[in-house]
Amino acid sequence: MQEVVGFERLVNSLNASGKAEVFISGSNSKLLSGELATFLTGRYNTIEVLPLSFAELASHHAAVNQDLALSQDVVNDLFLDFIRLGGLPGHLMFESSRTVKNYLLDLYRSILLRDVVERTSIRDVDLLQWFMLYLMHNTAKAFSTGTITGFLKSEGRKLSKETIYNYLEA
Repeated sequence: MQEVVGFERLVNSLNASGKAEVFISGSNSKLLSGELATFLTGRYNTIEVLPLSFAELASHHAAVNQDLALSQDVVNDLFLDFIRLGGLPGHLMFESSRTVKNYLLDLYRSILLRDVVERTSIRDVDLLQWFMLYLMHNTAKAFSTGTITGFLKSEGRKLSKETIYNYLEA
């Protein structure tokens, strides 16, 4: 919606009229940059929505499956799912692992490949994906720009340390 020309003026007029409460949601940091932020300065509240913690996920599972006790095996399985799938609550509405995987891939694509690439004007999207793959496969390891550069070089890719810093900031 924020890509529509004049979007900011519409939001501002609805907000100023006092006849409507305006809620705008999105993961795009461009949402409150530029003209919209100028129009709404001091007249908006940001509500940050975070992923579920493991305790919240276990509590949800217990509420949905009231007839099942949270045995150690169930807790272990939940924890493995939490580590593998994360705490984004949207995946809880899907039953098949294929649908969950598609949901998470769609999120990845929309956040990384659309929002981040647009906001930062990254030109080599393929290289960014390689970089993200490296980070995802090495989440528990300490890393440096040198180790990332070495990995990408071993894969036949080239990335400067400055670009790595920019990708990490993105």
